[in-house]
Amino acid sequence: MVALYRPVALGYGQGADKLMALEYSMKLLKPLCLGLLCGLGSQACWVPGPQGQGGKPIQNAAKPAPTKVPKGAAPKWYGSKEQANAQKKSQQVAYLPPRPPANQSSPIGSNLPVLSSAANYRPFTNHFMSASGWLARDWKGRKSSAALKLDSLGWVRSLTEGQVAVVQVPVKAGDSYELSYRGEGRLKLVGVSGEKETDSHRRVFVASRSLLEVHLERTSPRQPIQNIKIIPLRYSGQSDYPLFNEGFLSKAERFSVLRFKDWGRMDARPQGTWNRRTLPNYAFQGGPNGVALEYMLDLASQLSADAWICLPHLADENYARGFAELAKERLRPESRLYLEYSSELWGGDTSRPAISYAEQEGLRKRLDGDPTVARLMYQSQRTVQLFSAFEKAWGGTAGLVRVMSSQFRTPAVTKLLLKYQNAAASIDALAVAPFIGEDLVTEQNIDQAARGGADWVLTALEGTSLPAAISSVRRIAKVADELEVDLISYSGGPKLQLASNSRNRRVKQARKAFEEAAHHRRVGIVYLALLDTWAARRGRLFLHDALFSPPGDAGVLGALKSQDQPVQKAPKFDALLRFAANRPKWWKESVALRKAEKEAPAVTAVTDLPKLKSEPTAQLTEEPEEEEVKMYTAPWAKWVTLGVGLGVGVFAADRMNNAHQAAASRDSAIEDIMGATDAAALDRAQADVRKFEDERELSQTIGLSAIGVASALAVWAFWQWLDEPPSAPEPEAYQGAAQAGASP
Repeated sequence: MVALYRPVALGYGQGADKLMALEYSMKLLKPLCLGLLCGLGSQACWVPGPQGQGGKPIQNAAKPAPTKVPKGAAPKWYGSKEQANAQKKSQQVAYLPPRPPANQSSPIGSNLPVLSSAANYRPFTNHFMSASGWLARDWKGRKSSAALKLDSLGWVRSLTEGQVAVVQVPVKAGDSYELSYRGEGRLKLVGVSGEKETDSHRRVFVASRSLLEVHLERTSPRQPIQNIKIIPLRYSGQSDYPLFNEGFLSKAERFSVLRFKDWGRMDARPQGTWNRRTLPNYAFQGGPNGVALEYMLDLASQLSADAWICLPHLADENYARGFAELAKERLRPESRLYLEYSSELWGGDTSRPAISYAEQEGLRKRLDGDPTVARLMYQSQRTVQLFSAFEKAWGGTAGLVRVMSSQFRTPAVTKLLLKYQNAAASIDALAVAPFIGEDLVTEQNIDQAARGGADWVLTALEGTSLPAAISSVRRIAKVADELEVDLISYSGGPKLQLASNSRNRRVKQARKAFEEAAHHRRVGIVYLALLDTWAARRGRLFLHDALFSPPGDAGVLGALKSQDQPVQKAPKFDALLRFAANRPKWWKESVALRKAEKEAPAVTAVTDLPKLKSEPTAQLTEEPEEEEVKMYTAPWAKWVTLGVGLGVGVFAADRMNNAHQAAASRDSAIEDIMGATDAAALDRAQADVRKFEDERELSQTIGLSAIGVASALAVWAFWQWLDEPPSAPEPEAYQGAAQAGASP
């Protein structure tokens, strides 16, 4: 059954591996190719064109055109030259030269994983900023009992006798770096080679491992060591080096939306007081309070991407207002801001501070006697309250996408969240996490995974997990339509992580099987099938779980194992890029209308503005979107296809009957051979046998081929009727994949 998905998935890979195509799709592609000869099979291979306008064959699918910037002119999102210079001066760093956005039409976004010393990526050019913070040690490297004395920005003010402050900094092994600092004291580097001092406050070195250590052994109380920088050697002596790492930008620039949930440390206990949050001039951005909001907004602006920000669960109205003012200043005008309250508060893991807090508050406010229901009601209520405070400071909802996240596989949770106190009226998008594979990572499957290896995991992923996820997409899409909100994904993709730390041999074998399966090329094909169904079910923005794998998961969750992994060896990252290149945004944005609404006079009444709740751009186009969708599944196409199939079937029957008659004539000629009385009669009879045998073989071959063509056409037409929504037909190229996964 899973083979039915693969032709659609393979269509996104121009130059896909030939062996993969033969291995997975030959049996199904053969009759479809015969159908192409009849001129109608091409309908099953069409995909919608850019922005949903018309259809284009897969091999000619349009790709986003680069934005051209006139020579000497800065892109408009950088503002005036004076504003750019002021921004550089305020941060004491410069941005990279403007680059044409590679993500304008991409329907794919991504989460950025937690930033820490152990992270598998380095977002800042100054690698010291990515570190988690100081560790108190003694001269022998043991943990010190005395706490370090730090100033308000995280720098060490003084050290006690025998105390050493150590910080671990992520770098790229083999690269050359420069370390510089201000103040008086002594620094020691561990994990480097070729170290050389260029002056008293500057030295160069080569990183011999990916995590070096900086030991602060002595610092002057009057002039303590501060402003430590570790930058690539090519920026030596430059004060205006880029803020963000070029290697990091080259991977992140492919996504239209970046979600900063983990940069804000939503799974921990993020700071909810506006004046106590992490600031850009803090020594470390990888600490427990997360990255500065300024850097999140600046990164999105640098990449021409939209920013998705999660408000901490402890945030008050003052925090929401303060962030609104900051976002108006830092985010480029054309970008949209996705706003969400905390993350996954609907989950049942009360060990997470946010979930425990929401549950306690729901019970304290007596929203319901059941802890789970009380938590969900509090999430819904608090989301609307903070959004209201944000909107007042923001100046309305123009350029804002208000998000409520919910459970993917339980529509009842979504209905409770959005129907409680009519929260759906204050929400623009419902966000879920369509994962595949997490249902396979259970204790019951450990034995089978240990015995069957990666092949068993992949087969189960294709035959069990994918169809289940597709069914869940259908159910949650109906709920979103019912509540009149957009359906988007806040996270998703293959999730084959066996979290058990057991040293049992059987568990080790199972863990290895899941890890090998997570990096197999077949995972990319399954991922494409999920994305196909998401698009067919009117899902919009899709965010991958993590751009880079978090430390310790063996590269299972991330689209890339690390910042330095070649994209050719990352099947999930490759699948995302292929899908984005061949399937541009199939929905229409309302940026122009939101901008016009934002610039409208303050006296404009709300009732005078267009109502865009269900389809925000229906009024911005000359041709209605529904008319464009109808062209993909016009009713006459199915009838004509079925009629041609029946005609081919009649022709097949005639050819098979002709083959039967030729066989009878051949048998009669054989009898003539037995009764031949002279050589001439024998030659004639033998010639007749050969003639009738050739005629039989030809008619039988044509008849069998015609049967295959007729069957393919009939099955294709049947699929369209079987899966056709009564009110909103779907593109034909995706109905087959979606319907095929509906039944086990």
